[in-house]
Amino acid sequence: MNDVVVDCKQEMFFKSGNVNKQIFYLTTYQNYVDLISGLALKLVTKTAPSKIITKKMVPGKAATTVNYTVDGNYYYLTEDITAELGTTYIFELQYSTSIGMENLAAVQPFIYRPEADGKQWELHIPYEAPSPKMNTSYFGTEADCSSGNRYFVRKGNYPFAFYLENGKAEYFKDNILKRENENVHIDNFFPEFMQWSVSKGKINADWYLHPKK
Repeated sequence: MNDVVVDCKQEMFFKSGNVNKQIFYLTTYQNYVDLISGLALKLVTKTAPSKIITKKMVPGKAATTVNYTVDGNYYYLTEDITAELGTTYIFELQYSTSIGMENLAAVQPFIYRPEADGKQWELHIPYEAPSPKMNTSYFGTEADCSSGNRYFVRKGNYPFAFYLENGKAEYFKDNILKRENENVHIDNFFPEFMQWSVSKGKINADWYLHPKK
């Protein structure tokens, strides 16, 4: 659960009441994975941008334009998160015609490891579909209970990862972000977490403010 922490922020620019530019910033600031893991994302768009500018900013330096490896709507940001820890990956989406809020693009980050046959191991937020490169033979093995369209969960609907909107790392620095707690289930620290996770955020929206005493 605390293998990789990615902070995702978004800026929006408006023209005549609608959005004509979105900028996503993804910053890595923790990686406890012993094996080398890469960071990628799926770019989900309802309206095709007229232009996409991709940049990278390493700590202490200005952002520079880069060309990420692209496969359809999948962007591969780095093959080794640890080697680039603290780096910010930037996506600027420009629209020739301004769009409404209902048509905004979204990013779905995930971690991956390439395999020799061109396939790859992947870990996504639960219920997000894997990329076409995912080696699906991992599904249903060991702790994984994925089946049908139910991806990246283990027994009891326990998630392998989660996304927290408006979350802050400080909520977790004294519990799940400690390396010694790598194998401790998060609901041991936050009893309301599982209801929030299973309900897809509809119940206990502020679970992270109520740690176990």
